[in-house]
Amino acid sequence: MVRYLGAYHQEASIQPRPGHDNPQRISTHHILLEYGNRDLETLFFEEIPPILQNDIEAFWDNLFEVADAVSRIHNLTIEDDGIPTQYYG
Repeated sequence: MVRYLGAYHQEASIQPRPGHDNPQRISTHHILLEYGNRDLETLFFEEIPPILQNDIEAFWDNLFEVADAVSRIHNLTIEDDGIPTQYYG
C-alpha cells in the first residue's frame, strides 16, 4: 500500500442540469499518494511467492479485494437528497 500524503478540493464552474431549474455546481476532490516503486514482479523476486494451492487461492482472493476497493474509489457515486455526486479516479 502507498502512503496518503494529502488532499485538496477545487471548485469549478456551475453547469445547467437538464430537466432541473437549479444549476449544478461541479467540484473536484483530489488526494495525493506517494509513488509506489514496487510491483508484483518485484515483490515475487524479493519474497517467496505462494506455492501451496490454499496459499495461492488466499493470495489472489486478497489481491482481488484490493482491486475491488480501488475500483470503488475510482468510480464512486454518492446520493445526497436524491442528487448523485460522482467521483472519478
